[in-house]
Amino acid sequence: MKGKKLKNTLSVVFISLFIIAIALVGCSSLGGGDSSVTYQDYELTVEDNIYNSGTRTGFIDLSIKGDGSPFEKLFYTSDDVLSNGFDFIVDDECLLRVSQGSTQLKCRAYETAYKGKTQYLRIYYISGSHQIKEDSVDVEIVYSREAKVEQNVPVKLKVDDEYISSGAGEGKNEMRVSATGILYPNIVSYKQPYMTSSTMVIDGKDAECLLAIDQDVQAGEIGGKEVIKPKLSYVPEYDGESIIYAVELENWKQIEQIKFSDNGFYFTEEAKENAAKEEKEAEEEALQDRGKERGDFTGDKEAVIDQMLNAIDHYTTVQGTFRMKGRQLGCETEASVEYKIDKETSYSYERVRSADIDWTALADSSGATVYYHAQKAYRTTGRTLEDESIVKMDVNERVRPQVKDIDHYRNNITDLYYATYSVYPQATAFIYLFDPDQWEIVGEEAIAGRNCWKVEGKGESYLNPVNSIALWIDKETGCVLQYKGYAGRDENRTEVEYLTTDSIIYNEPVTPVEMGAEYDDYADWT
Repeated sequence: MKGKKLKNTLSVVFISLFIIAIALVGCSSLGGGDSSVTYQDYELTVEDNIYNSGTRTGFIDLSIKGDGSPFEKLFYTSDDVLSNGFDFIVDDECLLRVSQGSTQLKCRAYETAYKGKTQYLRIYYISGSHQIKEDSVDVEIVYSREAKVEQNVPVKLKVDDEYISSGAGEGKNEMRVSATGILYPNIVSYKQPYMTSSTMVIDGKDAECLLAIDQDVQAGEIGGKEVIKPKLSYVPEYDGESIIYAVELENWKQIEQIKFSDNGFYFTEEAKENAAKEEKEAEEEALQDRGKERGDFTGDKEAVIDQMLNAIDHYTTVQGTFRMKGRQLGCETEASVEYKIDKETSYSYERVRSADIDWTALADSSGATVYYHAQKAYRTTGRTLEDESIVKMDVNERVRPQVKDIDHYRNNITDLYYATYSVYPQATAFIYLFDPDQWEIVGEEAIAGRNCWKVEGKGESYLNPVNSIALWIDKETGCVLQYKGYAGRDENRTEVEYLTTDSIIYNEPVTPVEMGAEYDDYADWT
């Protein structure tokens, strides 16, 4: 009798343990906070992952808790985590991305909060033409110089396929709006140059608002209507008749209609034909006016851009100081920059200070080191000193105004960042002066004791919020000694970015800066 009772008791215990085990397995397969890994000195936890297959958009809430790291945050931010195109969310060494299997999804992240030692990010992603059919994706950390996955966090999907459709047909031609985004199909012609100036009109029961096409445009109002910034926008590579926006809209279920404004989007074959005709006529008129292929650099304009692209050839040493500010320049508050470059000894140095930045960069023939003073840490990198044969290329081959993505850069042999805005300004030349029709030489003026060309031009089609610029370019060296970026036009324009040279000296001996013993205690964050 005792044996039978013991046997029954063991059976009950076994069944209870089995039920608990099943429950634990079930819990471990859920999304949310159960997806957690440790990377270096950080604990990464996925709090939520919402995906809508109807609009092919979703977001992941990620918390990153630091413990013992010399950096408080794994991903340093200004207003949001920096983005390298649509593919990565980047700090200077680590990349954050979202993948499913071998497919990397388009994504962008924004910092939602930073409390204690925990950084909270919301990662918006778009699956594009790739339909997520399985029940999970991976948040991956990639070490930028090696481009290999260092850590991944498997994330269970929480599928929310609720959406509303409006007026564009059914199936493939159906416009869809969900809690995470918008899928707009059947775009007959999509004109990329107008991306930043176009808007999408959202008409709801309460009010009409505008959705900016480009996520980098400034929020605000246009004509008394609120402008909403999308978190991410994408034209799928294999589905060019659709545009997908990751955006969170309040009261999205109350939307009555969505339509594009006229500038840059055409919905009928007739409109498409008219636009093509107007574009062809404009090109022919420009060819007649210039009597040559549009985009060629000649005369003084060729001299200006050639000097800027090859400024590194026009001095042996250079040292000086300047002040700068601007979102596109990487400093939201005014930064002071001190620099020294000696090409013969392969030595370079810059000291950058602002409310958000405090670092020293040093480089010589053995390598480069960046000291982060607020974090008392440093990073070292290898260094490539060989220059490229691009220096021998014709200016009109290096700068392709009609295909501006084909810009040929020479190696940055200085291994500096901020100093190059002034003394190696090939990026500035490519960004602002890639089309000779968009700028003019308006005169000459002395800056910091140097004779400079003064150049004024446009910028709105490829850089926001700046839509007009002025540059003062050293005629002898091609260095940019002063820059002003404006928002607005004519008398209404306001200065939103600037670079101002306080001193610059060419071809005088450079005294290397000695880093004191206080830097011996800096942590290695290579």
